[in-house]
Amino acid sequence: MASNTTLCANAVSTNELNVVGTTTLNSLALHDAVQAVSVPVAAAAATASRILPSSTIVTLTPTVDADDRAYLPNPANVPMGKVFIIQTTATGCELSSEGDGTTATTINGTAVTDAAGVYDKELALAASSTFFAIKTGNNAYTVTPGAATPDA
Repeated sequence: MASNTTLCANAVSTNELNVVGTTTLNSLALHDAVQAVSVPVAAAAATASRILPSSTIVTLTPTVDADDRAYLPNPANVPMGKVFIIQTTATGCELSSEGDGTTATTINGTAVTDAAGVYDKELALAASSTFFAIKTGNNAYTVTPGAATPDA
């Protein structure tokens, strides 16, 4: 357990990290940044399907099946380099992004919104896996590891 601590390590192997208080892990703030999302049936972005810009660690639990979809926040609302650590539960799900309404938003180089910010494609996330979604451009995210090219 870490409390009001800075933890810097090149390699950490653990089954559980219990974070209490304000903790920084290799410059990644972990305070008040955990979000659990009950991913709704695939539809346009709505409150229930949005990953919050302030979140760092996100658990996605589909409500029906692997076709349920969650949305990364509009990249304009998060700083460059922002990292979301995304954990899927026993059923995978889809991941897309909201857009800014003026430029297409991409994940792994493929537009997931059109220029108007409307959903166009999604990325399938495997079950029981951990992914890193990183803001890598003004309207771009990169999702790793092993995430494929988004597809409609």
